[in-house]
Amino acid sequence: MRTKRLTWFSFFIFFAGCLFDHFTTIYGLGIEGIHELNSIVITLQEHGLWEFSELIVISLGLFSVLLFSKDEATQMMKNCLFLLMVTGFIRLAIGLQNFAIILNALAT
Repeated sequence: MRTKRLTWFSFFIFFAGCLFDHFTTIYGLGIEGIHELNSIVITLQEHGLWEFSELIVISLGLFSVLLFSKDEATQMMKNCLFLLMVTGFIRLAIGLQNFAIILNALAT
């Protein structure tokens, strides 16, 4: 049971981080003077694939959680869940950075 909680917690952090980063990026790009600096995201946006790629990333995260929730806890599974959670925390941090940039832009 503990492994299932860890699995879903990892996915929650990952999902929340992805959404927060994505929505703050969308909102921030709508403010004059804020521009995307990530060349990969710029290319995806130019070709209309950015939202689609985000959906694929989140879907793969969910798929891995569903796959791991049916297995016994192995070291590989724990490592993958750890990486999923770390990715979620990184995306949360990026979302917070976006949020700070937005607040700064709105204050000026």
